[in-house]
Amino acid sequence: MLLEILMALVIILTAQFVYKRHKINKKLKGFVSPPGLPLFRHFFLFSSELGLIPNLLDTCKKYGNLIKLELFYGMPILLLTDKDLVSHILNTKQVVTKDTFYELAAAWIGDGLVVSAPSKWKKIRKLLNPAFNVQVIEHHVKYFEKHAIVLIEKLKNALDRGGFDVLPYISSCTLDIMCETVMGVTLNTQQGEHAQYIKDAHEATAIIVH
Repeated sequence: MLLEILMALVIILTAQFVYKRHKINKKLKGFVSPPGLPLFRHFFLFSSELGLIPNLLDTCKKYGNLIKLELFYGMPILLLTDKDLVSHILNTKQVVTKDTFYELAAAWIGDGLVVSAPSKWKKIRKLLNPAFNVQVIEHHVKYFEKHAIVLIEKLKNALDRGGFDVLPYISSCTLDIMCETVMGVTLNTQQGEHAQYIKDAHEATAIIVH
């Protein structure tokens, strides 16, 4: 009996996956799709030693700024690098439903603004609106400047060593600014203090992506 239930569940989940894949593929018909591997298709872009961002940038240079990629046994996604189109999507109020991919991050960061459903997202966003008042932001400009100066010096030093990944530098600067402006706490992550959180965050992100 248990075996039949498990088999039925597998069949249902497979059917749902195939239907969703077909539905998305139909919408993305006509978009350029780079050559991929059998079964895993373009998943190698996310697992190569070169890193996710360099891989995607290199692919965009070859095939354009609107590319169809297939992940997870052929599940298609659309990769956008056109700044105007990305800006339009990020600023629209219609596209606020998160992909199921975000559910993987909920155990780490909670059901907050990043991963919440549209109904909850709108309530939280409305509560946060006063924090983005021009006068409030002007009060925090000194902190932006303080940490940006450190960031610039770090980037200058890194440039002398050749090519490098800018993400760790931006992450540390962002954490310092967020903690000092939102919570009134000085971490000095860019100076090497409390750097473990950044490392753990990157590791958690890598686990979720891969």
